[in-house]
Amino acid sequence: MNKYYVVLIFLILLNLFPLTSCSNNGEPLQQSEPEEELEANTEEVSLSEDGFAPSIDTLPYRGAVLFINYEGEVDLSDYVLHVDISHGKDVTQENMPVEEVDGNLVATIVDLMYLPGDKLDFVIRAKNDIGEEHKFKYSLVYDGYYPWKDWMLDLSANVILDHNWHQFKYDYPDCSNRLGSHSSWDFYAGGEALNVYSGTVGFVLRIHPASVEDNLEIYNPYVGAIVQYGHTKHTDDLYMGKDVEPGDYIANVLLSWDHIHYSVIRPYRYTKGVSNTGLPLNLSDRWDGYYFPIISEQGRFIYHDDYNDPFYWHEPTTLGYWYEGTLPDGIKDSMIEIFQRENPDVILPVKEPLSN
Repeated sequence: MNKYYVVLIFLILLNLFPLTSCSNNGEPLQQSEPEEELEANTEEVSLSEDGFAPSIDTLPYRGAVLFINYEGEVDLSDYVLHVDISHGKDVTQENMPVEEVDGNLVATIVDLMYLPGDKLDFVIRAKNDIGEEHKFKYSLVYDGYYPWKDWMLDLSANVILDHNWHQFKYDYPDCSNRLGSHSSWDFYAGGEALNVYSGTVGFVLRIHPASVEDNLEIYNPYVGAIVQYGHTKHTDDLYMGKDVEPGDYIANVLLSWDHIHYSVIRPYRYTKGVSNTGLPLNLSDRWDGYYFPIISEQGRFIYHDDYNDPFYWHEPTTLGYWYEGTLPDGIKDSMIEIFQRENPDVILPVKEPLSN
């Protein structure tokens, strides 16, 4: 058979029996079809109201603080947080910044805006970098007795509290301040020009405009309190708006008075931003976004209803504002005893305005 016929027969057989690929066991291999990609069925995790567990607690020299605890899966570092606080129908604090302090996210509660037992409503606002904003509402009770200040004299100083003068006394019409009460403590210096220290954080709010030698006031924006060191001569480096820290040497007791007229003053009203106060203060960036006292015309402060305010009459509970470990031995008991003696008709804690 010639080669031509051999090739022809081979081609015929090839058409009748096409070549196939075989597996190891002789079965034809099937070409696999492309696998279909499965779509991931994942839900985007977002902030939730149940994830937040806010609480009121305290930080050094800040009084009451809202701790913003979050127990959800979302990383809060992806959000900018602010807090609004309402009491009753009024928004009392708006757009308060949230800070990280010692690993905690906190917002300031301005203590003296409220009285013990007030129910406060909080709105936590969280905004991400694409402009989405979430709002979550919570209600908590403000207990009102959070410490924020130290004793302001040396513990070794000879301080006399019970003197021949009416101490923290309500219904005192002959008081020289013409307010009908003496809502302050007079700490007598025993005839010495004692050193006076800032008992708290804040800034110099006022050096009395009539005389630079008899009244110094420090304002703590964290708690909204003016601390008055009356009858003192301030140090030469002090000026309005200067930041102070606990323990800073700020003044001396004037020998002509021989005592500090010491008060914690609640402003009549507050405003956000120092530019709205009329105060000539150049403050550090530290106090941006905080609340400040409003003053009236001619630089004269308006105090809350001339002391006719429940705040001034929850002594001895305002003693809770002191860090008791900084107080001289026995001074707290003496203050409570004197208050009860001078104000026998005052039932504590006071929650309503008093009247003569």
